[in-house]
Amino acid sequence: MREGGEISWQRPAQLGIAVVALAVVPGLLAGNPLAGLGPVIVLAFFYCLWRAPLRWPVLALFLIALVADNPHERPAEGQWQTPFYQPGLLLYENLNNITGIKPLRFSLLDVILILLVGVILVRRLARREPAPADEDDGAFEASGLNVLLATAFLTILGLEVLGIARGGDFKASLWQTRELLWLPVVTWIFATTLRGPRDQTMLGLLVMLAATLKTAEGLYYYEVICRPLGVKPAYVTTHSDSLIFVTAVVIGVVGWLLDKAHRRYFVPIVAIAGLGLVLNNRRLAIVSLVSNLALIYLMLPGSRLKRSMTRLALLSLPIVALYAAAGWNSNSAIFGPVKMLSSVLSKDDRSSETRDIENYNLMQTLKVKPLLGWGFGHEYLEVSKADDISQFFALYRYIGHNSVLWLWSVGGLIGFGFFWSLIVFSIYLSARAFRFAVRPLDRTAGMVALSVGVSFVIQAYGDMGLQSWTGVFLLAAALASTSQLAVAVGAWPPAPRPVRVVRSFGWAVPRADARETT
Repeated sequence: MREGGEISWQRPAQLGIAVVALAVVPGLLAGNPLAGLGPVIVLAFFYCLWRAPLRWPVLALFLIALVADNPHERPAEGQWQTPFYQPGLLLYENLNNITGIKPLRFSLLDVILILLVGVILVRRLARREPAPADEDDGAFEASGLNVLLATAFLTILGLEVLGIARGGDFKASLWQTRELLWLPVVTWIFATTLRGPRDQTMLGLLVMLAATLKTAEGLYYYEVICRPLGVKPAYVTTHSDSLIFVTAVVIGVVGWLLDKAHRRYFVPIVAIAGLGLVLNNRRLAIVSLVSNLALIYLMLPGSRLKRSMTRLALLSLPIVALYAAAGWNSNSAIFGPVKMLSSVLSKDDRSSETRDIENYNLMQTLKVKPLLGWGFGHEYLEVSKADDISQFFALYRYIGHNSVLWLWSVGGLIGFGFFWSLIVFSIYLSARAFRFAVRPLDRTAGMVALSVGVSFVIQAYGDMGLQSWTGVFLLAAALASTSQLAVAVGAWPPAPRPVRVVRSFGWAVPRADARETT
């Protein structure tokens, strides 16, 4: 409310008093002053969702999705419920398993995302005038993005229909498709609500906050719970958390390299996220980190800093080689990185052998239907038998650990190509935005978005990364952010905006979006 150019708090205050009265008075009459707060909190949430800029609930959901522990990924080996376990259970678990109501075969996250989509669409339909540039209408997204998002979404739906028509299991297909179906939708939500480069810093801060909380969680479990018992856990945090730690390290490294004015702030980021990676103890995390560091080096233009890095790398090669040779077969903690690298390259352990067998089976499944694939709801063909884990995981043949090959077998060359083009576009657009950007913040954002795409692909190829909610939210935020960044720095043309209608004195007057005229 504005009176004479000043904000008036009279009506909001009156509304607040009325809300408190409606909440507390019935509770007092019932003998419990807090009895009426539940419905009021729900109503307040819906009111804020309707009236507040949508970027705030979207950014809050982004942080919650990164921090909350998915119970299906068995954080802390399933031996300890972390402080983020219950929020994750409420967010990710199907509501029928929580409430006992069988028809609720969806999660609270599904409900929240559907609600966000509905609010965005209703706001757009109800708004008759262009929104100010600082509201939740979003910045200009790259042309072609919405086409690719729609293509990816319709591809998953089409493969679902194809699979069920061929006799696939519908319940199993819901498990297969959930994250894949939501990826383009979540990307659209980010692209619609974020304000372009102005929200890049907030996204980075939220990733770093998530990495800090996850590191503290892992450190507490390792030092306070496990060490007094003399137990050394195989892992603390999950595979999905690897994406958070690697992204945070990349933010710190790229920020230190490109933003000379704020270098001192990026050192603690690398230290905290690096400790999280050590506690995470995942081979894929190391592969992802090394790949991203190599990518950063290759993407940096020629400069004195890059020449110094090259000389330092060449001079350190003999030392690194001696360190690797000394620790290749050692179990000492000081040679932990070498031991992890040797396990990545080795094919002697049972885990690597079973993955090779599974990949072979996925390729044989693809050969039967190479163009359109089998569709969802089908198991892969187990031509070569590996360990039977059906008593622990009855649906293990519905999704392969190498989810890239698995999606290829499900969709064939055509279906896989249509969906995977979205990820290729994300990587390409991020690299192009980085090349065109001038400001250190923009260049950092472009490189971080590029690294998220690379990490997502590595995770998908290595261990069911396409079924990770953390991967969905990180990739969606990166793609939406780099889409707006590419337009802002001139690396890509903007998507056309529909002409809006301003109604004045009964006349419908066509008018372009306000930001198109600025």
